[in-house]
Amino acid sequence: MTSSIKQAYQDAEVLPAPPTLAELLEEISATAKRYIWFQSIESEKSSYMYDVIALWVMHTYVFKRYMNTPYLNIWSPDMNSGKSTVLEFLQNLTHEPRKTASITVAAATRLVALKKPTLLLDEGDKQEKEVKFALQGIFNAGFNYNGTRILTSGKNHDLLELNVYCPKGFAGNGSHSIGDTLISRSISIRMWPLTGDQSVEPIDNRAIEFVLKPLKGKLGEWFSVEANVDSLPEYPEMPYGMESRAKDAWTVLVAIAEAAGGTWPEATKNYALKIQTGISETKSIKRTLLEDIYEVFQSQNHVPVISTAFIASSLADMHEQPWAEYKGKPFTAQNMAILLRDFGIKSMNADYGANRVKCYQLKDLLPIWKSFVPHIYEKAVQAVQVVPDPELPTSKSEVRTDSTDNTDYTDIKGEPDFSVDISHIEDE
Repeated sequence: MTSSIKQAYQDAEVLPAPPTLAELLEEISATAKRYIWFQSIESEKSSYMYDVIALWVMHTYVFKRYMNTPYLNIWSPDMNSGKSTVLEFLQNLTHEPRKTASITVAAATRLVALKKPTLLLDEGDKQEKEVKFALQGIFNAGFNYNGTRILTSGKNHDLLELNVYCPKGFAGNGSHSIGDTLISRSISIRMWPLTGDQSVEPIDNRAIEFVLKPLKGKLGEWFSVEANVDSLPEYPEMPYGMESRAKDAWTVLVAIAEAAGGTWPEATKNYALKIQTGISETKSIKRTLLEDIYEVFQSQNHVPVISTAFIASSLADMHEQPWAEYKGKPFTAQNMAILLRDFGIKSMNADYGANRVKCYQLKDLLPIWKSFVPHIYEKAVQAVQVVPDPELPTSKSEVRTDSTDNTDYTDIKGEPDFSVDISHIEDE
């Protein structure tokens, strides 16, 4: 070997080792803190949201390995809260980003089918109602890897089936601006305007691409190594107590966290529980009812049965819940029966003295809680104790019950009133 070649080897810089997955996540999180302010309603900085953003960015590179892709719902009560800043940040780091403030149904279908981009839709709440409704159908289907939209093509109207699976992020005003079915497929992040004592670096649209380019290069480098992608677990261990849709949404993020190791797996599972079951804004009216009925049973020391009238009255007294003004009137036992009938829950008839009372039994509610609100079920099974209901007879000899309630609630005062605005209620 000539001396010049030897000198070249000696002078050459040793290339740094490629970043690990954990290092990439930490760098994304730290970089997000420079430009974005996430905070709780108490004005405290929500540090964990930066880690969630980091996981979501990374998932846009590997989503094809998983059956579902969690959407990102960036919302605020009003304008000028930093939503567009988040999308600008994501546009410069995610895989194949396409950011737009408006898109037609046909364009969205073809773009997703052909490019499999990370679709970032700003001001989504300002889309025309008909377009918004049609887009929701595409986006609902695109949550799953085999979600498709069927079109007709050509003069003969041949059927064309296009796959619409890809990561999607939305920004808009109002927690339900994208529709409840989409929210149930999303990780929702609430934004607030900065106050005088809060500050972040401004994102200069002309410069941010160059600032974030080195980090995006590292992401691309990691993704290009097949062994890195193959190291992600296909079926990570998910935290107990999450609903099935939430598990679907978080599976890829938990998988990335497990592959990263260190504190990421446990922290991510805690984030999932906090966002999806602690401060979730996506609860349907029926799940809310199941949870609030439990509150009534809990207030009565988990008695075996409580009268329907007492439950309805107690619900109507929950002024921060929808029951105080349900369809413009206080909540009634009839309203409750209509909402509960799809669960197969019927009241029982109890006779004592001259009175005949309709009641709901705790034992009938337990399996429903287990299926639909498992965190409530856990509380119930730990706390259940047989204590007599003061409104009801205290011994079996005093009671004659019928286990079924044959009242046809579809006939009560005609058909249910659907004229009320139910846009905030999740499709079941």
